[in-house]
Amino acid sequence: MDVDVNLEVLAWVHMKPSASTEVFVDTLDDGMLFDGEVKLQVYHLAKAVKAIGLPIYHTGVEVYGLEHYFCVNGVESCWPRGYGQGVHKAAVPLGKTKLSNARVEQMIKKIKPKWPGKDYKLLSHNCQTFAVELVSLLLPGVVVPSEYRRFAGAKPQASKPVLARRY
Repeated sequence: MDVDVNLEVLAWVHMKPSASTEVFVDTLDDGMLFDGEVKLQVYHLAKAVKAIGLPIYHTGVEVYGLEHYFCVNGVESCWPRGYGQGVHKAAVPLGKTKLSNARVEQMIKKIKPKWPGKDYKLLSHNCQTFAVELVSLLLPGVVVPSEYRRFAGAKPQASKPVLARRY
């Protein structure tokens, strides 16, 4: 199959176990192989949590064939549904980003330093908080469903405390 190539084309070569070669092409138009579909990958944190039905979930954001999430090690990536610390519950389609794969990679690289693992807090600054922020960057106006952001916590406040004025 012939493919017209322009300057905005990014190609990957993926070796299959059979040693044949497949070329994946990502362009900035709507005809790309990886189409920019954004999904929220949801996991039960532990088998015990799933067994008793507690709604405590780990979340990751899938886009362009990778799932991105925040944990005690900072921002990490894995294959979709590949998070190894939980039981996969659902893949929730959220929409299609208008950003190219290259732009998404640049954006994630840029925000990574703002999400160091040392800042991870189980009940406030966690994978759900990261998913909410990443989804807002990929899909402006789209909100992560509330059942999957119960522990996202509030956005960080200003670093300097605001003092009440006395009248």
